[in-house]
Amino acid sequence: MTLGEKVYQTINWSLGGFLLGNYEGPHLPGETVEGTFRIEAQGPEFAFVAEVVRTDYEAATMAAHFRELAPGAIDHLDKALARRIIRRL
Repeated sequence: MTLGEKVYQTINWSLGGFLLGNYEGPHLPGETVEGTFRIEAQGPEFAFVAEVVRTDYEAATMAAHFRELAPGAIDHLDKALARRIIRRL
């Protein structure tokens, strides 16, 4: 996942938002962030706008809730989550 020009590790994500690892950014809860993400390495890239929910500098994490997603992003997220659930069965 990319915020600005920096790439972050996504620890967890859902249809509602995401949790970033290795986060050292300046964003605080309530702030809006913009970025892009890919679900598969060679897959399409999607733009988003999200609201920061939590920043934990000791754990180097930041959680955010999606506010806007590019067309097609929900379908890709939904399919990826379904694949993850099926693999666990």
